[in-house]
Amino acid sequence: MGSLSKEHLEAIRDYLSRQGMTFKPLQDEMLDHVSCDIEKLIASGQSFDDAWQAITKELPPKQIQAIQIETMETINKKESLSKWLAYLSFFLLFAGSVFKLMKFPGTGQMLIGSFVAIALALVSGSAFGMMANKGKRGSWLLVAVLTGVLLFLASFTFQILHLPGATELRTMAVVLLCVSYVISFFYLRGSDNYVLPWLHEKYTPAIERFLFILFTAVFVIRMPSLILGYEDFMSRILLVIAIASAGLHFHALSWHAFKWNKRPTLAYSLPLSVSIVCFLLPALIGFFGLPVRAGLTVVFWPIAGAIVAMRSEEGNTRVAAFLTTGFITLIYLLSALASSEVLPAALNAFSFNGIVLMILLAVLVVFRKNPFFRMYLLIAVSHYLFMYPWELGLW
Repeated sequence: MGSLSKEHLEAIRDYLSRQGMTFKPLQDEMLDHVSCDIEKLIASGQSFDDAWQAITKELPPKQIQAIQIETMETINKKESLSKWLAYLSFFLLFAGSVFKLMKFPGTGQMLIGSFVAIALALVSGSAFGMMANKGKRGSWLLVAVLTGVLLFLASFTFQILHLPGATELRTMAVVLLCVSYVISFFYLRGSDNYVLPWLHEKYTPAIERFLFILFTAVFVIRMPSLILGYEDFMSRILLVIAIASAGLHFHALSWHAFKWNKRPTLAYSLPLSVSIVCFLLPALIGFFGLPVRAGLTVVFWPIAGAIVAMRSEEGNTRVAAFLTTGFITLIYLLSALASSEVLPAALNAFSFNGIVLMILLAVLVVFRKNPFFRMYLLIAVSHYLFMYPWELGLW
């Protein structure tokens, strides 16, 4: 790669990252391959720009993302225990959803079994990652984030079983996750040095598969209760899990954008820190009233939307990210005012909110290939299903 400048190499690496190839070892290999091809074309008399256009035509964006997904899936097959535990969690989740719709007994037990299976999958996968990557740094940060997630799952389990201590577990989870995520935004410097972003990147396909299976199941359960106007406790629990999981994954995706040899910039780390805090604090219902949770929610949407725009390509996707962010922020601001009786209560009608929900679902389908965008919209849709018609607050 002697004929290519440092700026050229960085431009190629950024292009690969934007197209979905964020796994560092694979990215390095592809960078070397693409650079060699470009050097050959330059040696034949072409300029860098002409050579780059020729290479990108032969390597379309969909193929780049497909290469990473296929590679990550191949790596994931090696951890059979985590894989089968995840499959067990999917099965129990779907079975519990069917039992709930059919009004059979055992729904709660199946959902708790699903939580236990996913918790064991997380623990076994993390343990494998730490043992297999003893040279990577930041194991303590992985343990902190994992503990926070496990405490969250435990709080949901206690809530389903109506056991005391659910609020305390939720509080510990929120505090631990807020602190560990904020530290990660200033501390991590790429997946090649630190075990936490490396593991998250490796399991991202499985995480997103779980999220969309969970969302599909809870959507099917939730819609009848919204249309017919009855409250369904189980669907709300599942929606909280969907919101929490999608939000944590959304912020974790930012780890892969950090450069391996540089600390994250303040301009990138600070909005992420504010976003995760505004996202998690509304879960502490016992500490914050409705006005505070509503305010945190309204603040979260534009900040998180700005992160989506920062991580989107120039052009239509970035414009759509800004427009969608503005639309979501406006809708939640109007809902907050309607809940406070400042605006007419008609804004809380199902006819109005049903249209908004359909718009959000349509945007999710159109921009489903952008990882930040689809998680942002998944949070928005899940929260909208959760919020209507009882109260406003991210949880």
